[in-house]
Amino acid sequence: MKYITLFAATIITFFSPIAGMVLTLLCFISADTVVGIYATIKLYGIKSFRSTKLFNSVVKTFFYIAAVMTMYAVDVFVLGGTLLGLKHALSKIFCVFFMYIEFKSIDETSMKLGNPSVWVIFKELVNKLQRIKKDIKEIKE
Repeated sequence: MKYITLFAATIITFFSPIAGMVLTLLCFISADTVVGIYATIKLYGIKSFRSTKLFNSVVKTFFYIAAVMTMYAVDVFVLGGTLLGLKHALSKIFCVFFMYIEFKSIDETSMKLGNPSVWVIFKELVNKLQRIKKDIKEIKE
């Protein structure tokens, strides 16, 4: 039992620098799952909700986290911790890529519910902020 505890502590310590990335990735996956459940129930009713589809979230979570952890090991053991001056570059790239996939999935699900794309909302927000900035500039003059 002592060796198992030591082994687990070693693994946890080794992967502790990427704990924030893994938690962020888990938040994105959870948000996508919640939005997907909400959309399914809203569009097709509670009877259309099946637990078998939730299993895909488990597989996806395992795959994403395993890929980020593997890339972290490659960063540390093969690249010496840095790539082009960026610490843990491969694990960060993979994490951002997976977060983009989850964000895009949330956006597509939201559009199925009749909402505009997040990109359209973001563009409108930027335009509003530019108009406000222009108005403030005019008031100052």
